[in-house]
Amino acid sequence: MSFSFGFTKDDFSDFSDDDDDDELEESNTYIKSNQSFLNGSNSIIQPLNALDSLIITPENKPKLHNLDSILSTLQGIRIREGNNIGVHKLLIDENQNNNDLQKNVYEGGFKSWECSYDTVDALNKLINGSDSDSDDNNNSLLSSKSILELGCGTALPSCFLLLKKFQSIKESNQLQSSSDSGLRLILSDFNYDVLRLVTVPNLLIHWASTISIEQLHELTSTTNDDDDGGGGDKIESRFVNDEILITTKLIDQFKNDLNNYNIELQFISGSWGNEFINLPAIKDKDTNGIDIDVIISSETIYSLDTLPIVAESIKTIFQQSSSKSIATSKNNNNNNNNNNNKLAIIAAKNIYFGVGGSLIEFLNYFNQITKNDNDDDDNDDHQGQGFNVSVEEINDSQLKRSLVYIDYRGGYSS
Repeated sequence: MSFSFGFTKDDFSDFSDDDDDDELEESNTYIKSNQSFLNGSNSIIQPLNALDSLIITPENKPKLHNLDSILSTLQGIRIREGNNIGVHKLLIDENQNNNDLQKNVYEGGFKSWECSYDTVDALNKLINGSDSDSDDNNNSLLSSKSILELGCGTALPSCFLLLKKFQSIKESNQLQSSSDSGLRLILSDFNYDVLRLVTVPNLLIHWASTISIEQLHELTSTTNDDDDGGGGDKIESRFVNDEILITTKLIDQFKNDLNNYNIELQFISGSWGNEFINLPAIKDKDTNGIDIDVIISSETIYSLDTLPIVAESIKTIFQQSSSKSIATSKNNNNNNNNNNNKLAIIAAKNIYFGVGGSLIEFLNYFNQITKNDNDDDDNDDHQGQGFNVSVEEINDSQLKRSLVYIDYRGGYSS
């Protein structure tokens, strides 16, 4: 297998050696200890039930999109990891604005930011199970999981999980068992064009790296009668380095592999909030419960506007997901708490200069909205339930970044 992709710092939009020295010094001293975040309450943002008070205009309401509808718009486009050929042309042809930042329109989704790389590293450590010798624990992220990526953009963390899932199954030379619930990835970005022109092509390209170069050549070649179903002469597609042409055959094989390996991809555009949480991809209409095991979010707490929404979304999704798991466990007389543990990984810079967000603000806010929910002994249905927050600093650059791990344990009554 010779078709592969790798990440380097040059691929990311915010690695720079030209940052202001004063800002870097302030960032370097901003975190002194992980626990210092969790004990304070001096936040400039006061908990105001951000999800309930959020006003969403009709054009920004969250919408579900299926994979088929997105793939159908991409046929004939050439793509490569890190720089999708045809994306900028499509934006111009469709009169779309491709600015780096437009408030409430586009906020960076076309670029890969370095915290996505940190998230990939964190996921890799969890999958490899560096702290556990259990094979079951090592692969827990790749099976029987529903994973939500908030603000996915280029979706490098989800691409990594998809890649590892395909690799693990192919290395074992067996298809996913039909009885296994498999892997469900829910990818959310405010901008539909980001999902269509960046997220889905990146998922497709990471899948393509798991098939043989011979098969990839075959799938990306066309015939001069492909459009009408005839048997015309074969036309070899231009295949240079890591560039591929999206053809009908490539799309069909991608969907076939997803089905065979029991992998489901769902996409949501528009604003977060209560309407987002109530979408069928998030909430089960039959049980009125949520089935999300892991939440991933990179570079989404940069703004004082979005920070409370991210925090409250994590809290609400996990608590409602816990309620569904508790009911299922009671019905099955199963008291295995491990089935009800949830994890969120939030990757962020310690300070977002000029836009207001910071790690301290997020942690203080999350601590305030969850402090009354931990180990509520007066409520039997939530006994043993609670959030545990830890922070890991990333020290490979001057501008400090961190990973926030939010573990949620949903308790069971006896």
